[in-house]
Amino acid sequence: MDRIFGFIGAGNMGSALARAAIKKMPAGSIVISNRTVAKAEALADELGARAVSNIAVAREAQFIFLGVKPQVLPELFKEIGPVLLER
Repeated sequence: MDRIFGFIGAGNMGSALARAAIKKMPAGSIVISNRTVAKAEALADELGARAVSNIAVAREAQFIFLGVKPQVLPELFKEIGPVLLER
């Protein structure tokens, strides 16, 4: 089974993590989400990855990297928490 690596946040931190990851794994194993969809799509296009929603990252990825500001975390956890608990 191929592992899926999810990146939530496509800003400076999230994009740096995704760019580093793409050097060691196939692009098809990376999914990216961002509050601004266009930003996730731009990074995904650059890397050959897929832009998806936060919920899709929570459902699909075996490993999830959070590249969001600390003040965003409570809202993000409300959104993806139920999906993660379901898993």
